[in-house]
Amino acid sequence: MEHPITSEFNWYAMGANENEVFSLEKIGEAYKGEYGDNFREVIPCLMEDEGKFDSPEDAAKNYFFKALEQYEIQKDKAYKGKDAAGKAAYHLGLLYGEDEDYESTFNFMQKSVELNCNDAYTPLAMLYVDGLGVEQDMDKAISILKEYTDNTMAWEDEGYAAGALGRLLMETGKEEEGLEYIKIAAAAGDEESQTWCHDNDVDFESDYDEDYEEDDESDYDEDEE
Repeated sequence: MEHPITSEFNWYAMGANENEVFSLEKIGEAYKGEYGDNFREVIPCLMEDEGKFDSPEDAAKNYFFKALEQYEIQKDKAYKGKDAAGKAAYHLGLLYGEDEDYESTFNFMQKSVELNCNDAYTPLAMLYVDGLGVEQDMDKAISILKEYTDNTMAWEDEGYAAGALGRLLMETGKEEEGLEYIKIAAAAGDEESQTWCHDNDVDFESDYDEDYEEDDESDYDEDEE
């Protein structure tokens, strides 16, 4: 019986061969190992790529670059093109970060944010914090994290961005504002923020699970009626 992921990726392989942005990005993710090492070994055969690349990482970069190139050609005509291009830029940023090429990391994370990829906001902000690939700029880092946290739900990344923002605000003298973000992050599940609240006797409440359970019970009651 064919592996279900392989069956799905047969479609992505066909799409990638037709330069579909979404499919190119998915093949890049597979080479990067996003779907496990076993499946990573299947992709070269599926794409007829045996011997073309020095490493899976090089293959991943190739497909992510292709996704970005094709997005520039196809723009909004491409199926989920902007989302896929944003993810491709994000993954390229991560890969170049592993190579310690921080200038490239910065450029791709910035591109990813421009394409509204939520995953790239916090890494981009941290590059500004650490001065990697760009001049250190705490205000810019705070601005990027605020843009993300003020426009998304904290639990989408388990409070990680809100926690990073809270700590940055407190480090730059904005303790009261920073504390509010720390509490939001702790409530959303950020362990570092939870530890900080515990160590500093700061209370936070998480009612996300309770709200979910109440909604769940309400739906069940309606079904019973």
